[in-house]
Amino acid sequence: MSETYRPKHLRYRRNLPHWQAQDGVYATVFRLKGSLPKEVVERLKEERTEMEQFLYKEGLSEEETKLKLQKMRRFYFGKFDDLLDNNHTGPHFLKEPAVAKIVADCIMHFDKKRYKVIDYTIMSNHVHLTFYKLTKEIGDLLGSMKKFSARQINLLHKTVGRNVWLTETYDHLVRDREDLAFYHTYTLENAVKAQIVDYWEDYPYTYARPGFEAFYQPHLLSNTTL
Repeated sequence: MSETYRPKHLRYRRNLPHWQAQDGVYATVFRLKGSLPKEVVERLKEERTEMEQFLYKEGLSEEETKLKLQKMRRFYFGKFDDLLDNNHTGPHFLKEPAVAKIVADCIMHFDKKRYKVIDYTIMSNHVHLTFYKLTKEIGDLLGSMKKFSARQINLLHKTVGRNVWLTETYDHLVRDREDLAFYHTYTLENAVKAQIVDYWEDYPYTYARPGFEAFYQPHLLSNTTL
């Protein structure tokens, strides 16, 4: 996988220009509306921004800065996910088998058509998804997944019109093979980390595409401290 890419479309995130890689691999997280208090998420974002600014002021070499940025991003990704895994308030209905199936079917519906799924895991209040070979804007693809699954979930729960998903989605452009190994392993191990199962293969709402076995590297998860 090359770290270089040609920009495809200019899109905007929080009023800032944001390029989507033409042949990029994306690790994403989308979550239920109300799954975390807004102020908690904002505080974490501010903390990460401060750490990033401090890092740039250290005067390190380009390579050292790149490595520290990668480590910092993984650390804050883990903190964000821990908040979701350990939050006992807010909605958790993705753990219902019928709801999890709706989401899984929705993700896989356009597999090999609009994108290729590398992995996913459906937790009680959020979803991890890594995919590539995107044929449309990532926001449109995820938006379509959320819109269709929300309609089906609301029909199941008889709550038509309820806002199911948070609009904002975390998406990370995977930068190299090790980066893919980290996010792939993290996705598969999420239910283990949350102490739901002992082995990721035992969790019914986790999927790993055959052919990506070499990217399962649990040792990468042991070094996520700053």
